[in-house]
Amino acid sequence: MAVASTNYKNTHLLTIEPDTYWSRRTTSDPVDVEFDIEGNILVCNATDEIIKFNQQGQFLSRFSVGLDRKIKGMSCNENGEIFMTDDNAKEVIVCDDEGQVTFDFSVPRDAESSMNLRGLVVSNETGDVYVVDSYAAKVLRLTKNGKLLNKLGIYNEIKGTLVSPCYIALDSNQNVLVNDKDQNRVQVFRPDGQFVRSLRGCRHPGTSLEFLNQASGIAVLANGTVAVGSQAGLFVCKNESYGPIIRRFDDKNSSNGIMGTKGIATYRNVMAVALSIQNAESTIELFVGY
Repeated sequence: MAVASTNYKNTHLLTIEPDTYWSRRTTSDPVDVEFDIEGNILVCNATDEIIKFNQQGQFLSRFSVGLDRKIKGMSCNENGEIFMTDDNAKEVIVCDDEGQVTFDFSVPRDAESSMNLRGLVVSNETGDVYVVDSYAAKVLRLTKNGKLLNKLGIYNEIKGTLVSPCYIALDSNQNVLVNDKDQNRVQVFRPDGQFVRSLRGCRHPGTSLEFLNQASGIAVLANGTVAVGSQAGLFVCKNESYGPIIRRFDDKNSSNGIMGTKGIATYRNVMAVALSIQNAESTIELFVGY
């Protein structure tokens, strides 16, 4: 199966280097990226700090959402509220664009397992909040007030079992798309937990041409296709069975290869990708998404 390349020079807009904008007490690499309601870029790094840039790469502000918090995922709703996972307090917090926390709620914990909160996404249609717990290998569907509705990816199901979920997105049909890193795929569910399909970056099951190895970072583009980062590059695949690859944003086997993808976010026709590679400078890359 041939993968259509996208000219990197024509799709890449700019590179943001966030490292110098964290406070002196902060040294962690970015773990997620999100656009606020005005199209500015928010970056978190598993601490209490959030930094903000505009789409021209200019630094706008840095704010704290409260000492001892550990923010690992962000999602902005249509009202401008920013939902975040706090893995330290095991909570979801909601704040305005200046970092003022307006409310929070605890995430229900399975008594038999530890908890590691990662990505989250908020539905503008229902207000439901989907939170990834990577240690329990589940996605929790919660009301906006924190009431547990159901779980997705429950262990021991033949299809749809999650092993190492990390990032999450919703499509226009309210299907829930979850990176399952160690299974090299994206798992797709209905809100009630029913398994729909898996996206593996291949056209047929069992083929060796599977590009979504170590899938990390995900966003649904306006045309319904899915942007997914992996160890093999940054790809766009169809949101259908097996997830055949349509194109890639980076240049294979060149200095423009996209590696170490963390969060991916979209705003209109712009896509932001957080990259974090061991022993290399972390960046936020902006692309024309589609």
